[in-house]
Amino acid sequence: AGVYYQNRGLRSAVTTRRLVLAIPAGVLRQDVIKITPTLSSAKMQALQAMTAEPYLSCALLMPADQGQLASGQANWHRDDLGVHLRASKSGINGELLLEAHYWGVRADALASEDESLVLRLALQDFTPALITQPVLEDAIWTQYVDWSSEAYSRGAITSPGTTSEHLALAESIGDTLFFAGDAACDPSLAGSLQGAYDSGIRAAREIAVSLALGEQEEGAEPILELL
Repeated sequence: AGVYYQNRGLRSAVTTRRLVLAIPAGVLRQDVIKITPTLSSAKMQALQAMTAEPYLSCALLMPADQGQLASGQANWHRDDLGVHLRASKSGINGELLLEAHYWGVRADALASEDESLVLRLALQDFTPALITQPVLEDAIWTQYVDWSSEAYSRGAITSPGTTSEHLALAESIGDTLFFAGDAACDPSLAGSLQGAYDSGIRAAREIAVSLALGEQEEGAEPILELL
């Protein structure tokens, strides 16, 4: 396998006997990375089937005097339909970090709004947790991410497909190109860190078998673990 890439304006290449591709499914769907020969129709159909729902993340770091939790504790969280809120003490001066995550219908409604408005609405969601309600201008630092527009992810959480679709995506090509990632795993773990980790272990075992590195474990081929 040969990988051609560009780093700091310089083009280069590396060759290897085996290659693991752990690129997020959303990026592979965009055809940003050119693969020759092209991926099979079965793999492409599997990629198109495993989409990612809208997901937004907001973070605000508030100064200690504007970020006092009403509970008097150092941490607070709340989970609701399509919303996860978390507040925690962060920093040597007692700053409060507010994190808001939105997905599904809630994220879809917010995605078209201006970043400043989304941050202000996120800050309002923390009203029940705070002694006084700060304003956005009080924040020391903020960050807003619409994961569907992130070039290196094109989505946050991969939706599970059928077992056959996950098998099609995870199947190696010519004992040379192997696939891992949160979509090339057990359907019940799709979109999770555990699923991505397990897929890496599985891909490593497939490579070990293909290179005859040690005895193959009893049972079926590693790829069939997804069944």
